[in-house]
Order: sequence, then C-alpha cells, then structure tokens
Amino acid sequence: MINDKHMQAVGLALMTLLLSTILGAKSAFAQAIEVNAFPGEPGCQLIEAVRSANQDAAIGGCTAGSGDDVILFSGSHNILSPFIDSGLEPRFGYAALPAITSNITIRGVGEQASLNRGADAASRFRVINVRGGSLQLENLTLTGGFVSDADAADDGINRGGGIYIQSGSLTLDNVLVVNNIALSNGGGIYSSTATAVEIRNSELRGNRANRGAAFQLANVSSPALIEGSTLVGNITNSRTGSIADLFLSDGSFERSAIINNLGT
Repeated sequence: MINDKHMQAVGLALMTLLLSTILGAKSAFAQAIEVNAFPGEPGCQLIEAVRSANQDAAIGGCTAGSGDDVILFSGSHNILSPFIDSGLEPRFGYAALPAITSNITIRGVGEQASLNRGADAASRFRVINVRGGSLQLENLTLTGGFVSDADAADDGINRGGGIYIQSGSLTLDNVLVVNNIALSNGGGIYSSTATAVEIRNSELRGNRANRGAAFQLANVSSPALIEGSTLVGNITNSRTGSIADLFLSDGSFERSAIINNLGT
C-alpha cells in the first residue's frame, strides 16, 4: 500500500529532478557580460569583457564568462593600440580586441554602438581576429581597421582590415562594416579557413583592398550566406581586383545588393 510518506518521497524526488533539469537548462543559456567603461576608464572595458568570455573568468571589472557568452555594450569605443595576444601567431597581425577563441556574441545596445580602431591610433591594426571561436556581431558598427605592412614576411598580416577569420565562424546581423583597409585582400572581412560565414541584414561600405574590397572568403567549410545585405562604395586598388570574393568556397546572395563599388 502506498502511504503518505511514500507519496511525499516520490514528490520530493520529482521536484529534485525538475529543479535539476531547470538548472541544467539555465546553465546552457548565454552568460551576459555588460561593458560599463570606455577604454582607459575603470570598470568593465570591452577588451576585458572578451578576455572574460574567452577564459570563463572574471577579468578586470567584468563578470566571469561561462560557456556561450553575450557581451553587451553601448556608445563608441575607440581603441588606440592593438591587444598583443600571445596566443596568436604574429604573422597574422594583431587586433583591437583579443582573438575570439570561444563562442561569443557581441551585441550593441542603442543606435550609436560602435567598435573602432581610433583615428588617433599610433599604429595600424585590424579590429577583430577570430581564432577557433564562434563570433556573432549584432546591432553595431565596426570601423577604422587598417592593415598595411609592405615589408611583412607573410602576407597574412595585410589581409582582413576589419575582421580576419583564421579559423572558426562569423555571423553578422544588423552590422555596418565601414571604412576598413587591407593592403592585400579582404578590406572588410577576410577568411582563410572559416567553418561558416553568414552576413544578414548588414552593410559593407567604403572598405578598400587589392582584392575582395568588401570581403574575401576563402576555404569556408559550409556555403557562405549573404542575405538582406548591401555592398556599397567599396573600392579595389587594382584593375584586376574584386569587390566580393568567394574563393574556393560556395555561397549565395539572397535579397542583397551590390551598388556603386569601384575599381581603380
């Protein structure tokens, strides 16, 4: 016969199982790291937020990352010197932020959210390196990246003015990639061996390179997707150059436009 104590024990066991399931589901949700300081100010800066997400640790004034992370920031963040990332081969060049090595979403809050290599920067560097991680950019502007070293031993340093995907994946959603420059290939975005690239509801404007002024996506494992996006006013520095390259990769343009781009 089932008595009241037995029913209570069963109920407790079910409740424990339910709570474990709920907590397990919560742990799978993205961890939010809120940036509350501009470069050089006390608090959680964007650079420390990326480090916290990559390392699942509390760095600087930032919340510790945990698994998949979402970094929230607002306003215009001007970075004047590259982050010297010891984990990245120098021949690829450095960037404003630490290389992305984990699953991170960087989401702008408000209309003025932007990530910039500052106009007063003393050296040339790109804005973002992706190295093995999965990066999603949302609701922001990315601008001012400039990679140009005519004496570089490896041309990799001259590719990807805005973003260089060494490995891993990239998704853009409502992002403006504007006025980035690469001496070689991929003014806005360059990929050497990405697993996936998706550009949605975004605009690549005013970027410059010898080839792939807007982007050059080489050896992407899965078909690249450009959807609901615009490539406008990008400039290639060579008569044999190109605006958008899908080199040794498949891809599709859906509901997208290529407008007023120039070759010199």
